[in-house]
Amino acid sequence: MVTIRRAPSTHVFSTSLVALLGLSALCDGAFAQASAQATIVSMFNHCPGTPDTTQPPVSTTSVTAIAAHAGPACAQHASAYSYLGVVGASALTQNLQGYLNGETGGVSFASGGWSEGLSVAWPERFQVKGIDRLRLHFNVGATGGVSASRQSHPNNAEAYIAVGNADIQYTFSFAGTVYTGRQHVDGGGALTQVGEWGTVSGVVDLDAVASGAGGYTFGSIGLSLSGQARAAVLASIGTASASADFGSTLQWQGVSAVSAFDENDHEIELPDGFQLALIGQLSGFDYWNEAIKTTDTDPRPQPVSAPAPVGLLLGGLALLARRQRQRRRC
Repeated sequence: MVTIRRAPSTHVFSTSLVALLGLSALCDGAFAQASAQATIVSMFNHCPGTPDTTQPPVSTTSVTAIAAHAGPACAQHASAYSYLGVVGASALTQNLQGYLNGETGGVSFASGGWSEGLSVAWPERFQVKGIDRLRLHFNVGATGGVSASRQSHPNNAEAYIAVGNADIQYTFSFAGTVYTGRQHVDGGGALTQVGEWGTVSGVVDLDAVASGAGGYTFGSIGLSLSGQARAAVLASIGTASASADFGSTLQWQGVSAVSAFDENDHEIELPDGFQLALIGQLSGFDYWNEAIKTTDTDPRPQPVSAPAPVGLLLGGLALLARRQRQRRRC
């Protein structure tokens, strides 16, 4: 890991954007929370200036944060977003030309998160006797990439005059089951992967309490998603870059299968078309289904593949408005 030291310059600029929205509950025990953070921790001392920043909007559906700076010899960008079962984050740091007056560096960091309490409802149209627990198979998409470069000293192959590193990681939990994954790379080094990437599949069991003839009740469960991206560069003379892109998103992809078991662990056949209602206690969205990821593009030029904050916000607002009209229930 590269140690980034602030250069002793009055031009070093530090800016932080943090939003944490605690959203009021619609019914007892409900909770929902969206967060986004984009930070330029330090800036190259040969690239003075003030980063462009976009504050996260005050919204009950989604948040987006952006911090960016570009100069003739450097570039830094951090962006993060969060809405209704989808989060993403991207970070880029580049030293675009050699620097001859001491060590200089920059760090960009971004993170996004979403969490919500879910009410589990048995469909009244189905009556099945003898169920002790249900087993849900679910999927979450987790994709992203990291890249970094380093430049060796011309007279010493083991010494470096410029180094970059990048790191992305995710964490999500569903009904108490937690999954994590990480990608990290140092400039010129091999990629390290921990956890699963692509589609992450999981299984959880829900205890069923008999209620009436063939119906059941369940306790509330929770869903949370978070992703982080960090890019850092240290350069004394040479050029270097680092990019960490979680903008490809961590996305809830719904329940893929369900099975039922009795108290003796024997499987019980469920009717065709069976599915539970997993209703967000604030949003009203049924998380049995896949969260919707918009494909709109951000009209602002971006130095790395980044989420579309405007499109994501509008898409999240429209989706939540529709869902809330359709499902005013807990």
